[in-house]
Parts: sequence; structure tokens; C-alpha cells
Amino acid sequence: MDDEWSIEPDPARAVEKARLRERVYRAISTHSPMDAETGEPFTRVDFMTAAVGSYDPYLEKDDVVIGWPEEDLDALPEKLRYEIEDGILTVSPRPTFEHQRIAYLANKMVEEQCPDDWWPLQDAEIRIYEDGNVKQARSPDLMVVPRKLTTAEANCCWIEPKDAVFVLEVVSGSSRISDRMTKVGLYAEWKIPLYLRIEPKPIPALYEYRLDKETGLYRTPLEHTAIFATDDPFPVRIELESLR
Repeated sequence: MDDEWSIEPDPARAVEKARLRERVYRAISTHSPMDAETGEPFTRVDFMTAAVGSYDPYLEKDDVVIGWPEEDLDALPEKLRYEIEDGILTVSPRPTFEHQRIAYLANKMVEEQCPDDWWPLQDAEIRIYEDGNVKQARSPDLMVVPRKLTTAEANCCWIEPKDAVFVLEVVSGSSRISDRMTKVGLYAEWKIPLYLRIEPKPIPALYEYRLDKETGLYRTPLEHTAIFATDDPFPVRIELESLR
């Protein structure tokens, strides 16, 4: 990360990078990165281990725009893993090898069974904009979208919730509350028809959440420990034993 925040020879660009760095530090640190009384400079924050969850008084200022402009997100270090919740940027550590293996295998199984007009994506982003800024952003471990959005002509790098036919999350140590609780409510609010949650331990188990169109909430999840199979939105089968 140090190279991506290296000294900028252009003074104007240096000011812009400093502003962005300050905002990222403010967003990802659970402690104030600068003492308001002493004016001590920011201490270095490890982007790969920082986590967010604390109240940020900065957001209470009258002139603060809640959300992130696209140009600010584009200027973030490329390898930074982030999501945005109610305008607050959160970052997470790199996934473990086990997590990556399970996500890859699940993606491979879905890809092999996808109809021609659908395609599974990893590390893609779902965004919600408000007043021109990104207010919400989530990056499921896997999501299935219309294949036409993956073409060079479409030139898409994120989608709206309505374009996700289903999403899948692999639970990790840093995402237990988010995957088991927060995203259950969020994905239902976004009207994503199917949410699949994989718990790797003690043995891989998949929890199937189906949207109830009358209530707008997910029904009680069904647990699968051997095979998950469905015909909706298209025939797909995930063999849980293969994820061990």
C-alpha cells in the first residue's frame, strides 16, 4: 500500500491525495486518527486489518456529504477491499485461502450450469447512489447477473440491486455478523430474490434465503449440508461435500 500513497510531485494532486487519505483514515479507524486538541498527525493505519464500526462525529457536520463520490472511490488503492454502509466506508482483511477456495469452487459450479443469458461474478460490486454519491456498496463473494452486463460494450464495473438474480456469501471470521444478520436484511430490502450463505465450519453448510414477495422479507432459511439444488432462477446444483 505504501507505493500507492507515495509522495506526489504535483502540488495540486498532492493536496487531493492528502484529502482523500484523511477521509479514508477517518473512515477505517475505530479511533480518531488525529487528536483535535494537540493536532498530532495521523498514525499509519494497516488497511488490511482495519475494521469499522464506531460512531464518527465527522458525519454530524452540516456541510458533510454522506456518501462517496465516484472519483474518490476510483482514487483508492486498487487492492483495498471495501464496502460502504450508509455512507461509511468499511474495509476488511484479505480472505483466507480456505475462503478463497470455497468461493472459487462455488463460482465454478455455478458457472458450469449458468444459462447463456446469465453469468456469475466474483469481486463485483452492487451500488446504491444518493444525491450523486455512493451511499451503499456491497461486494458479495459471488453474484449472478445478466450476461449482457459483462460484455466490453456494456463496460460495467458495478450493478444495481435489480440486476442481481442471486448472491452468495462465504462466512469468515470478520464477516459473521454482516453475513448472518446485516446482509439478510439489506439484500431483502434490495429485493434480491435469492441469498445463499455458506458456513465453512465445522463442515460446509449452505443456508438458502428466499424472498417473500408479500412481506418483502426473506423466509426462514433452509439448511443444506450435502447438496443444494434449485430450478429457480435456473437449474443449479452446489455440492457442499466438494467444498470441504
